[in-house]
Amino acid sequence: MAIFPDRWGVVAAISGVSTIFSLGGIMEFYEFPIITVEPSTFGVISGVICAVTWRLHRNLKFYQVQSIAERSEAIIEASQKDIERLETLFKTDPFKDIESRHEGNPDISKNNEK
Repeated sequence: MAIFPDRWGVVAAISGVSTIFSLGGIMEFYEFPIITVEPSTFGVISGVICAVTWRLHRNLKFYQVQSIAERSEAIIEASQKDIERLETLFKTDPFKDIESRHEGNPDISKNNEK
């Protein structure tokens, strides 16, 4: 999950909703459906999980963005090298001389037009 920090954000959101859900049980807006755990204990545990996973999500997201930027720069540099290779290839085109000979000789250019 360290590779995909958005998953930690989902865990933080779910535990945040659980915390709000437990607050409703503590204030007795409704009957808390989990019988084995007190609403206050459930709220504290959910709140701690929410805080920890949100912090983890934010830290990993920063490092992920930084890693993406570094990889993008490497891709751009590799693309620049490929462009330079293609430019040198096009400048040394062996067919360029053949085309210029055809343009200079009207008999050959007439045959190409047919």
